[in-house]
Amino acid sequence: MKRDEDSESASLVGRENPGSYTEDARPAPAIRETDYVDTDVPLLSQFHEDAIAQAGEGLFQWLVFLVCGLALAADSIEIMVIAYVLPSAERELCMDDSRKGWLGGVSFLGMMIGGLLWGNLADKMGRRRTLLSALLTNALFSVITTFMPTYGLFAVTRLCSGIGVGGSIPIVFTYYAEFLLKKHRGRNLCWLLLFWAIGGVFTSVMAWGLIPRTGATLLGLGRLHFSSWRVFLLVCSFPAVVSVLGLAFLPESPRFLLELTERKTTKRDEDSSIRKELAGPRCCFLMKNLSRGRIQAVAAAMQWRRNGKTHMRCALSASQMGRDVEAMCVYQQIFRMNHTNKPGVEYQLSELELPGRRAFHGIPPAVNRTMLSDLCFSLESFWSSFFQMICPPFAKVTMVLLVIWLTTSFGFYGISIWFPEYLRKIQSDSYTAEATLEADHYIQNYIFNYSLDNTNFEGCVFHNVRFTGIVLNHVLFTNCSFINSTFSDVRSSRSFFEQCDFRRVRFVDTDFYDFRFRDCAFHNSTTFLNRRTGCPIDFDVNFRLSDVFVENLFAQLAIIPGNIISSCVIDRLGRVRTLGISLFLSSASILLVWLSVARSSVITFQAIFNFVSISAWNAVDVATTESYPATLRSTAYGFLSAASRLAALLGSLTFGHFISLSRSVPILTTAAVLLVGCLASIRLPETRDVLM
Repeated sequence: MKRDEDSESASLVGRENPGSYTEDARPAPAIRETDYVDTDVPLLSQFHEDAIAQAGEGLFQWLVFLVCGLALAADSIEIMVIAYVLPSAERELCMDDSRKGWLGGVSFLGMMIGGLLWGNLADKMGRRRTLLSALLTNALFSVITTFMPTYGLFAVTRLCSGIGVGGSIPIVFTYYAEFLLKKHRGRNLCWLLLFWAIGGVFTSVMAWGLIPRTGATLLGLGRLHFSSWRVFLLVCSFPAVVSVLGLAFLPESPRFLLELTERKTTKRDEDSSIRKELAGPRCCFLMKNLSRGRIQAVAAAMQWRRNGKTHMRCALSASQMGRDVEAMCVYQQIFRMNHTNKPGVEYQLSELELPGRRAFHGIPPAVNRTMLSDLCFSLESFWSSFFQMICPPFAKVTMVLLVIWLTTSFGFYGISIWFPEYLRKIQSDSYTAEATLEADHYIQNYIFNYSLDNTNFEGCVFHNVRFTGIVLNHVLFTNCSFINSTFSDVRSSRSFFEQCDFRRVRFVDTDFYDFRFRDCAFHNSTTFLNRRTGCPIDFDVNFRLSDVFVENLFAQLAIIPGNIISSCVIDRLGRVRTLGISLFLSSASILLVWLSVARSSVITFQAIFNFVSISAWNAVDVATTESYPATLRSTAYGFLSAASRLAALLGSLTFGHFISLSRSVPILTTAAVLLVGCLASIRLPETRDVLM
C-alpha cells in the first residue's frame, strides 16, 4: 500500500470499527489507510474521550475541581461583596444613592466585557493561559481596590476586577469539562457550582467577623473603624489569589491542544525551523519526558518524504506541527497522578494513534510569537468566531440558549435585588408605624441629653432648650418653633426640620447640612458654628449587619441541597428536562412570595426560590458547555454569559423601580420570564451524549 509522498501528517490506520482508540491492535481482515482531514472532528472527540478514560478520573480531576471552584467562588464574591461594603464605605467614599447604584452596575458591566473578551481568547490562546490571565486580573484589581481613596478610583478598579472575574466563568466550565468523562460530566459540573454557594457563605462569614455590625457603631466610632471594610475586601480576594497559584501548576486542556495544527510554510522556512527546533530546549524537554518506546514512536511519526529525501521533523515543534504530542504528555500526566499507588502501570496510548488534524483557525503557534502578538491576532479574529456562532449549524442552538440565558438572568438577578429591598421596605414601614408622636407641646428650660429615636414633633415650641451630646435618629420636626435654643455636639440620621421657625438659635458642632432644613425660616442672629466637615450624606444608623447576613446566608445555604439534587438527576433526566422542570418550578415558587407579609416568610420563600432555580443554572451551564465544538466553546459561553450580565443589570434596574410602587409587578414579571425560558428549553437539543 503506497503512502502519499507529499503528505505532512501521518495517516491513521482505520479499522472496520474505528469507534475506540484504546482497543488492542489485532489482525483485521480489512485494513485500509484513511484520510481524516474532513472527518476528524468526531474522531478528535472520540480520541479525547478514550484518552481520558485510560488516564482515569481521580486526584488530578479533584485538583482541577478545587482550582476551578475557587475561581467560581470569586465570581460569587464579586457580586455579593457590595451588599456588605456599602454601609461601611458610603461615608468614607461619599456615596449617595445614585453612586451606590452605579457601583453595583459597574461590576456587571465589567463582567460583560470580560465574558466577551476572555471567552474568545480562550479558544485562540488556550484555556489555561487565558484563565490564568483573567484570574490574575481579578486578583490584582481586587487587592488594588482595597487601597483606593476616592469613589472614582474605587469604581474603576471594581470595573477592572469585574472584567477579570467575568472572563473566568466561561473558561472555568470549559476547562474543567474537558478533563471529564462523558458518563459523569453533568454530575461533576453540577458539583462545581457548589462553590458559588461556598463563595456566598464565605463572604457572609467574613463580613460578620470584620465589619461593624450596626450603623450606630459606625457612626459612634468614627473614621477609625471605616478601614474594616477594606480589610474585608482584601480577605475576599483570597479565593482568586489561591486559584491563580493553583492554576500555575496545572497543564493546558489536552482537548484544546488536539485542535492546534501546523500552519503552511515554505520548504526553506521548514528546513530552517526544523534545525532550530531539533536543537531547541522545548523539543529536548518534551522528548526527555517520554519513555524510550514513546520516543521511537514519535521519531517514526516525524518522518516525511519530499523530492526523494527523508526529512526529520520534531513532532513537538509548536511552529511546524500541532501540539498533539504535548496533549499526549498531558494525558500521561493525568494518568500518573491518578495512579500514584500503581507505580508500575504505564499509559497505553501512543502518539501514533493520534488522528489526523484539520486546519485550525486560531492563532498559528510559533516559537518567536509573543503574548502581545497573540492577543492582537485574537482580537482581529473575534468577529469571525462570533459569526460562526450565529450562523448554521449553530444558529438555532445559539438563539435558544440566548433566550434561556436572558430570561433566567433577568428574572433571577432582578428578583434577587428585589428581595432585600423589599425586606428593607417591610422593616421601614414597620419602624415608621411605631413612631412616637409629640404634638402641640410647649417645652421650656429643658435639656435633651439623651438620644431621640423614631419620634415626630408636630406644632411644638422649644423655648430655651438645649440639645447636647445626642444623636437624632429618624426624628422629624414639623411646624415647630425654636426660640433661644442651642444644638451642641449633635449628630443626626434621617432627621429633618420641615416648615420650622428659628429665632436666636445656635448650632455648634453639628452635622446639620442644608438638606435637613425644608422650607424653614431663620431670624434674629441664628448662627452655625463649627459645622462638621466631610461628606454631606444622610447615613442610616438603623443599618444592622445581621439583617444582610441572615438574608444572604439562608439564600446561599439553600443552594447546596438544590445542587446536590440536580447533580443526581442531570445525567439521568438529561440537560433539557432538568432545565425545563427547574424553570417551571422556579416560575411557580416565586408566586408564593405574594402570600408573604412578614420578613421571616419572605426569607423562607427566597430560600425556596434559590433551591429550585439552581438546577436551571446547572443545566444551562452544562448544556452551553456541551453545545459547541472545542474551537467555539469558550467564545459561545463568553458571549452568552456577557448577555446574561446585561440582562441581570437591566433586571436589577427594572425591579428597583417597583420597590415602593407594587409588589405584584416584579413577582409576575419574574414568573413570566422564567416561564418563557422554560418553553424555550423545549427547543434545546439534548447534549448528555455529546463528546467533548
